Amino acid sequence: MITQEIKILATNGIHTRIAAMIVNKVAQISNKSHVQLYIKKVGLKDWLGISMLALVSLKIKCNESIIIGAKKSGDETIEALNELKLYIETVINKSDNATTSMNSIDKFIEESAIVTDQIISESPIGIIVIDLNSNIININNYASNILNINGKECIGKDIYKILPHSELPKILTSKDKELGKILYLGNKTCTINRSPLLSHDKIIGAVAVFQDVSELVGVKEVNEKLQKILASSHDLICFVDNTGVINYCNPAYKQCFSSADSEIGKNIFDMPSHNIIIQCFKDKKKIENVLQTKDGIDVMTTAEPIFIDNKFNGVISTSKPVNELKELMSKLQKSQEELDYYKDELMKHTSLKGSFKNIIGVSKAMHNILFMCEKASRTTSTVLIQGESGTGKELIASAIHNNSPRKGKPFIRVNCAAIPENLLESELFGYKKGAFTGALKHKPGKFQLADGGTIFLDEIGDMPLSMQAKLLRVLQEKEIDSLGGLKPQKIDIRVIAATNRILPEMIENGTFREDLYYRLNVVSISLPSLKDRKEDIPILVEHFISKINESLHTTVTGIDQNVLPMLCNYSWPGNIRELENIIERAINLCDGHILTARDFPSYICSKTHTAVRNQSQNLINVYNDELLPFEEYEKQIIELAMKKYKSYNKAGKALGLTHRTISLKCQKYGIDKQ
Repeated sequence: MITQEIKILATNGIHTRIAAMIVNKVAQISNKSHVQLYIKKVGLKDWLGISMLALVSLKIKCNESIIIGAKKSGDETIEALNELKLYIETVINKSDNATTSMNSIDKFIEESAIVTDQIISESPIGIIVIDLNSNIININNYASNILNINGKECIGKDIYKILPHSELPKILTSKDKELGKILYLGNKTCTINRSPLLSHDKIIGAVAVFQDVSELVGVKEVNEKLQKILASSHDLICFVDNTGVINYCNPAYKQCFSSADSEIGKNIFDMPSHNIIIQCFKDKKKIENVLQTKDGIDVMTTAEPIFIDNKFNGVISTSKPVNELKELMSKLQKSQEELDYYKDELMKHTSLKGSFKNIIGVSKAMHNILFMCEKASRTTSTVLIQGESGTGKELIASAIHNNSPRKGKPFIRVNCAAIPENLLESELFGYKKGAFTGALKHKPGKFQLADGGTIFLDEIGDMPLSMQAKLLRVLQEKEIDSLGGLKPQKIDIRVIAATNRILPEMIENGTFREDLYYRLNVVSISLPSLKDRKEDIPILVEHFISKINESLHTTVTGIDQNVLPMLCNYSWPGNIRELENIIERAINLCDGHILTARDFPSYICSKTHTAVRNQSQNLINVYNDELLPFEEYEKQIIELAMKKYKSYNKAGKALGLTHRTISLKCQKYGIDKQ
């Protein structure tokens, strides 16, 4: 570079008018000598092309020195530099001899320039101006703060040295305005306008005006929330803008890849390691779960294009280290193995508990029932189990399921008498979110849970008539309607129903649907009460002693043989359940290893009670060979039971009826609860 140093002696330095004079003279010299001249202020490193914008931006004052230069060597260059130097020394430095009128004009121009400079400097938006050589000739405070740079040190530098991926120089060629573009600067989101600077239709530079919209009210809140979400994500997230420049990497990405910080601001097409993102960028299509290696780390990457108002706006990539995935898969596999183990153990336990081998009985009645149950277990037909409370209806239902082809599928129990009428439909068929007040989420019903398996409807006789009609439809159509659901759902279930009530009588009374009864009563199993299978009592006692010993950790080995006849002579209104409870009571009271009469309730083992039970005389006295109506005897019996036991539940157990039946009978006969 050939240079010449010149001291400026003009009183007001190189202000706007003086700059115009110098630029005009430089244009004449360049046209004549074909030499490109440059200028810089003493103390600055960077050269600027000589233009109005450049000279004004240097703010050269009186007694400050400038250096003019040219890259081309030769006599023409030296001659051009000498001519410009002579012009500045003889014309510009002598400009103080101008008229008073010209001084006033200079003063006005100078004041206008100061005002303009202060407006630009303190403007609440970022402003960057470049000349025809892409050198920065003006950058205000807002822009300096946003870019985190020293504005004074940027003057004269090529904009690419400050912003390597700046698109402002393109405006010098295209001469087109770009309005409302999005610019990402670190963690800031800016809107930017780019525009050419024209003088008499001749381009003299370009200006970029931008603002950080992430600081605006509302946008700032959304931006901070988004930043928190991205920062807390364990996925490795990277954003690429619509030019291919990486403008954001979240903390997880930076922690995983040491090169992340240096990648921000670079173009993906210059980095082969981003081949997945490059492919997505080119094809504008989502690429899912591709294994790649970056910085020696294996990651599973998904890249997806971003479209805003159907306009391509960049790419987002999410990755997860393979070692994390392997660790998660290992934990999942371990959990699955544990789940399978516990499931197998539960199935073994349930199958053992609900098998036919667990049904104790040597009587002919029980042999016939077990034979029928085994036949029923091989089919998918509906089963209706009838019998008094405590006869083991649920045990029979469980055994049928666990010996059927559906034994590995769900066995769902529903007590129709225990669920309030207003909740029964939602419990059986489920509901969708928003189906009613309080339905905050979807809940599957019992029928959905039993899909593929068996549903056991206990106490079916206590189901309301309204629900009986809906159950009939389910049995006929094999589909259910959830509350709030839009369409029926097909189900594959087997239904086993049970009741201790006499359904034919309920049909006559209009409290049970006849069509539902015949739909349920495909395979009918009637369980005998314990008093009708007394030959099973000894082995049942032995079974319960062993079972209760295990649960209570006791050491009772047997029962006094003199007690067994007493147990056989008792009527057992509570059936097998009552027998089990009596044995458990006796074991708790037993002081030795053998159950004796003193361990049992007096009403079972008292001689008076036994004698009365052994008598063949009639329990009902008949006067004058005349019999009263059955209802009269029924009323007297219930009155005696209520007087003795004081509650529907206890009276029902004593008479072998349910507490609900006793309650209804008391209402019918006007019997007050004692």
